[in-house]
Amino acid sequence: MTQCEMILEYMRQNDGITSRDAFLLGCTRLAARIADLKKNGHRISAERVTVNKKTFTCYHLEEVNGK
Repeated sequence: MTQCEMILEYMRQNDGITSRDAFLLGCTRLAARIADLKKNGHRISAERVTVNKKTFTCYHLEEVNGK
């Protein structure tokens, strides 16, 4: 399974994915993989989240027509 496939599956099963989540999947370049997924037609939104004074990005898969 490719990194893009793992990330896509993770986002489908969870509310979103962060760099920490991706690192646990073995991916250290999440933004690059998100760009690849977007280029392949997946609709992905980004949300800036702050927890304990640390800000990070959480990416969410936008499902179309319940898919």
